[in-house]
Amino acid sequence: MESCKKLREENVVWRENELSFIRKLQQCVMSKYPNGTFYGKSHTDETKKKIGEITSKCQIGEGNSQFGTIWIHHLESKENKKIKKEEFPNWEQDGWLKGRKIKW
Repeated sequence: MESCKKLREENVVWRENELSFIRKLQQCVMSKYPNGTFYGKSHTDETKKKIGEITSKCQIGEGNSQFGTIWIHHLESKENKKIKKEEFPNWEQDGWLKGRKIKW
């Protein structure tokens, strides 16, 4: 695995050949399965439960895409924004408040 990574980084021709192969493979799969390989199939309830358990572990803390962000609102302009927590003092100086306001 490490040797392939090194080849990709150091050898442009290797990388171009690899990308060419991937594109050809994708075209082959798409011609055989135009709607995707999972079309017409469905997960069992057991599989859905397993997927849910695994993905919920990945969404904790820094794994969550919303980690470290907060909603702020401005009463005069009636706007909501999502910002990084550490940026809030800069926004607060301009009259922004923490929280999301839906009904103005």
